[in-house]
Amino acid sequence: MAEEQNPPQLNPATRAEVESVPPRKARKTRGRKTEPRPSQSSQAMLATSTKGRRYSESEKAEKLRQIEAQIADGTTLKAAVKNASISEQNYYQWKRAAPMAKRSQANVAAGIETLADLVKLEAENQRFRGLLAEKFLAENTELRQRLGLD
Repeated sequence: MAEEQNPPQLNPATRAEVESVPPRKARKTRGRKTEPRPSQSSQAMLATSTKGRRYSESEKAEKLRQIEAQIADGTTLKAAVKNASISEQNYYQWKRAAPMAKRSQANVAAGIETLADLVKLEAENQRFRGLLAEKFLAENTELRQRLGLD
C-alpha cells in the first residue's frame, strides 16, 4: 500500500523525457461538404450514356429481322444485338412480344375482327339455336308419346 501512495522515483533523465513530450493537439472537426461532387468516372459515364428511345412496332420488327439474319450468318447473339444498337434485354422482350403481334395480325387478316363478319356470325348463331330448339322439342314430344304421358 505504501507503493500506491508514493509514486516511484524517476531518475532525472527519464523525468526529462516524460516532461519533454508535447501534449496532443485537439483535432479540428471537418466541415461538411456543401455540394457533393461526382467522381470523374461517373462524369465520364454520364457523358457516354444516352437516354433510351422508344422504337415503333415496325422498327422493332426490323431490328429483330436484322438480328436473326446476322445470327443465321454465324454472328453471335451478343455481337448481333450490339450491331443493332439495342440491349440484350430489349431483344428478348421484343422477341417474346412478337408472336402476340403476329397472332393479332393473323386474326385481322382472317377477317374475324371486322364488324360485318361479327354480325353475320351472330345471325348464324341465332339460326342454329332455333334449329336446335326445334330438334329438342320434336324429340321430347316423341319420347312423351312413347311413354304414354300425353
